[in-house]
Amino acid sequence: MLTEENQTLMSWGIKGETYEVNEKGRYYRTQEQIDKIDEPFRESFGFKYFSWNWPMYNTTSTLADGNAKNVASQPEVFQMTLTDKDKAILEKYGVQTYSQLFAEPVPRPYFPAWGFAKEQNSPEQLWEASKDEMTKKYFPKLVLTTPDKFDAVWEEYMKEFGKLDTAGYEKWTTEQVKAKVELANQ
Repeated sequence: MLTEENQTLMSWGIKGETYEVNEKGRYYRTQEQIDKIDEPFRESFGFKYFSWNWPMYNTTSTLADGNAKNVASQPEVFQMTLTDKDKAILEKYGVQTYSQLFAEPVPRPYFPAWGFAKEQNSPEQLWEASKDEMTKKYFPKLVLTTPDKFDAVWEEYMKEFGKLDTAGYEKWTTEQVKAKVELANQ
């Protein structure tokens, strides 16, 4: 299901029908193809069906041949959706897409830290459960309270949050990160 052939079919469709390939191997869509891929077409073609439950790469992924997995992430296609003023702005920066303005992400062998397994009823699992309960209790209060009462609700929240062993949770998380980094460096 996660083959590049299936990922291409799911995102780009069928060569010659919903996308083209130039002499350099770059995928693109003609204006005619862009115009025909509306909601009824997406439904009948299967784009919509496979966009929900089909296993897929991250939408910002790049295929092995250098093409974007996601059609909208392909600079050539994205450029077709821009106004002349948008194109001029990007041209001044020497890029074709806004995302090219960002630095490459730093690979982190421990990501995501929130996904570290926690034993049932462990201090870490109980800390997270208590923090979640407080968030559900106090955040709506903070949003809905009148400005004159906001500081009092915030202080109450911080007082309750202060009762949690956050230092212990942070220590445990740091140990987990160090273990993952050590494993990745072996």
